[in-house]
Formats: sequence, structure tokens, C-alpha cells
Amino acid sequence: GRSGKIRVLSMKIGLLSLSKGHLEEKYKYLFSQVASAGDTCDQRQLGLLLHEAIQIPRQLGEVAAFGGSNIEPSVRSCFQHVNNKVELEPQQFVDWMRLEPQSMVWLPVLHRVAAAETAKHQAKCNICKECPIVGFR
Repeated sequence: GRSGKIRVLSMKIGLLSLSKGHLEEKYKYLFSQVASAGDTCDQRQLGLLLHEAIQIPRQLGEVAAFGGSNIEPSVRSCFQHVNNKVELEPQQFVDWMRLEPQSMVWLPVLHRVAAAETAKHQAKCNICKECPIVGFR
């Protein structure tokens, strides 16, 4: 709404997406931000997390490329993955995130792009003759 304010959870997700941490650690941190005191998460809490997380591709104009902004199918998918239990545990969330659900696929993609920036390939560019090639090849 351009009021000059941003939700704390949105800011945390934005900073997390820019960090160099391991992908599974990022998933665990995301879960911890919406988990209740018992370290579990219900459908409403997961929906809040996914809604806030999808704001990053939305603000970048890429939300359509990552499955749109409807997070309900992802919430359903996650809880079906755990046999429709009422609450989700951290490891169950991480296991589901490894499947790269459509509403969150942008996070592992961004993680891989960042990791590829420092990759060294012992190959020579046919055009500029640069060797080794650093980054995408």
C-alpha cells in the first residue's frame, strides 16, 4: 500500500532469500517464524508464511512464472504430504519443501543461481578465450 511500512515477516523472508545459508537451514528458519510454541504449524500459519513468501516474486513481477499467487493448493499439498494431520512438524515441512512446491520454487531457484555465480569451470570460452569460466557456463 506504499505506506512506508513493511511486515517484519516479509523483511525476514527477504533477508533470508539473500543470505548464503544452506537451503535446508533456510527452510527450518522459515518454519520457525510461524511455528507455535510447541514447534508445530497449522494450516493458517503455513498459509501466512506462503502468502508472505510469494510477495518476493510478486514484487519482482515474476509471480506468474512461479505458479501465481494462490497459495491454497500449496497448503493443501503440504498437509496431504503428512496424511492430513492437523499440525506440521519442522522436519515434515523441510521434507515437503524438498519437493519444491510451486509457490515456493523461487527460493531454491534463487539459491542455485547465487551458488552458480561462484562456480569455476575448467573450460575456455570460444569467444573471449577466458579460462576458467566463473559463473554460468
